[in-house]
Amino acid sequence: MRQQAVYQIVASSGSGKSTLVSILSGLRNDYSGALKIGATDTSSYGSKAWSLWRSKHASFVFQDLRLFPELTAMENIILTSELNANKISVASITTMAEQLGITAKLPVVLKKLSYGQMQRVAIVRALSRDYDWLILDEPFSHLDVANAEVAWSMILDDARSKNAGIIITSLDPYPFIHPYKVFKL
Repeated sequence: MRQQAVYQIVASSGSGKSTLVSILSGLRNDYSGALKIGATDTSSYGSKAWSLWRSKHASFVFQDLRLFPELTAMENIILTSELNANKISVASITTMAEQLGITAKLPVVLKKLSYGQMQRVAIVRALSRDYDWLILDEPFSHLDVANAEVAWSMILDDARSKNAGIIITSLDPYPFIHPYKVFKL
C-alpha cells in the first residue's frame, strides 16, 4: 500500500505559509516561477478556471477560516456543501461535530463561538465535500492538543476515504502528524 500524500509546510510566523496557500488555491498570482497541476501550467488559468478547479478538486481550511459570522455553524457547513453539489447528510455533519465536541454549537450563530470552535466548524465544512486535495493553513492554531489530535484523525480518515492528498501548514511540526514530506520555509 502506498503512503498517503501528506505534505507539511513548517515555518515561523510571517514567512509565507498563508501566501503559499493562497497561491496554491489560485487566489494570488503575484509570484515568480511556475505552478503546475499535473502537467498543466496554471499561468494560463483565469478566475473561472481556478474557481472550477477549487470547486472540483480542493477543499480548504484557511487561517482566517472564511466563514460567515451571521450564519449558524450548521448553515456555514451546509452552504459550502450545497454550493459544491455535495449534498452531505445532517447525520454525517452531526457525527463529525460530535467527534470534535461542537454538536451543541451547530445551531449557534458563528460570531458567538470561540475561535477554536470556529476552527472546528471550518474543519467539518472542509470535510463535508469532495476533494482531491485538502489544504489546511494552520488549522489547529487555537485548539488544544487533544482536540487537534481528534481533528487530525478525522482529517486523515476522510482524506484516505477520498484517496486525497493533504497539504498542511504549521508554525512547528505537530508530533501526531507523520507526513510523507516536510518542507521548511
